[in-house]
Amino acid sequence: MPARPLAPLSALLAIALCWGVGLECLGAESLVSAWSEAIAKNQSLEASHYSAEAARHEALAAAAERATTLSTRQGYTARSDTPSFVSTFPGFGTFRQPFAQQNAAGFSAHASKPLWNAGRINSTVRAAELRSFASVESSEWTESQLLMAVAEAYVAVLQTTQTLRAADRLLEVARVRAHETTQQAQQQQATQQQAQAARVSVAHAERDLLKAQSAHNQAAANYNLVLGRRLDCHVELSELAIPLMPHCLDYLTKTAKQTRPDVNELHQRVDASLHESSAWLAARYPELRVEVGFDYEENRYQSPEGVALAGLYLDWQALDGGKKHQSALASTARAAALRAQYRYLLEQIAIEVHQAWNLRSEALAEENAARESLDYTGVRHDQALRRQEQGVTLASEATAAHAEMAEAEARFVIAQTERALSQLRLRFVSGLLRDECRRLCGRQ
Repeated sequence: MPARPLAPLSALLAIALCWGVGLECLGAESLVSAWSEAIAKNQSLEASHYSAEAARHEALAAAAERATTLSTRQGYTARSDTPSFVSTFPGFGTFRQPFAQQNAAGFSAHASKPLWNAGRINSTVRAAELRSFASVESSEWTESQLLMAVAEAYVAVLQTTQTLRAADRLLEVARVRAHETTQQAQQQQATQQQAQAARVSVAHAERDLLKAQSAHNQAAANYNLVLGRRLDCHVELSELAIPLMPHCLDYLTKTAKQTRPDVNELHQRVDASLHESSAWLAARYPELRVEVGFDYEENRYQSPEGVALAGLYLDWQALDGGKKHQSALASTARAAALRAQYRYLLEQIAIEVHQAWNLRSEALAEENAARESLDYTGVRHDQALRRQEQGVTLASEATAAHAEMAEAEARFVIAQTERALSQLRLRFVSGLLRDECRRLCGRQ
């Protein structure tokens, strides 16, 4: 007896491997390897990493304002004449007394350190640090979105592959039926109208096959695009199965609100704007600094030529036209806007997690229905094969049974991949997908 194309038990065994680790020995690509390649090649993710690196250096630059600064200056001065004091004594005339050489070399070195600035520097540094942390969270959210995009493209390829196989089998059935109907019409066992209808069915099946091929090619091109490959690269993927998450809806919602990178990014940008406002308000007050230095200029009219100095200075810009006050208000308003976005995002996350939870439940029910349908179709397929062996059925009926089986398998695989994708989407909206991917890819 010819073997069934894919029995329910063998279908389950073929996809019993979790997270896409499957047919590697046959050259098929797993989801984990696709994730690793996408992370290594994606330009958008690389750009977010550079943005995070730039923000980190900006935070370090802000912190450097606390340190002691040292400036030096060396040079040679050429004057048009010798500077002199002019003194006039009645009855004796006018006398010129030089006080500096016409040409002289010089050197100076000054060190300065802030002592008190009303917390301006600390607020500036803290704002820069929070912006740096927010950039890291933004990079991690970009990575999570990339992982979800790869998973969606991966599932699309698997689904279109099954649809293409089913369309090919349906075309085969339509051609066999058209051939039989044409022969029956020649033998006057069928009408010409029936023969014409059979040929129309072939044309429709060819059209459906062409659509399925186009959809598969488009899915493969999108998959290669996400992974940074040439669009025409060959794609062969292993089966995909994702284990169910043991957590309840309330836990996932709470986890998403606490750990999702986009939530943390907004929270840190709110705090950064508040610290920036504090820095502008502190800049309105005087700032105290200590300075030491040494100035030297070649001058035979002066003794000594080099002079050391030390001083305590109070700098205060008393009037600035309201610039600092308005800048502080702008930062406060920006923080209020970000805080409103943060609250809205928390509400949106609760909805997203709830929707993903419901979609997973629906996908599980659809998978169970498709499995039952596959089992039922398998029984009918076996019966058709037995009737063919006994010679009590036409070849077209046996071919139709194969096509029906192919359709049932396609529906089952599509339902199964939709369930797997719903699991991945639930992890994504809960903020757990990135950490799971890092664990599977062996990254810290």
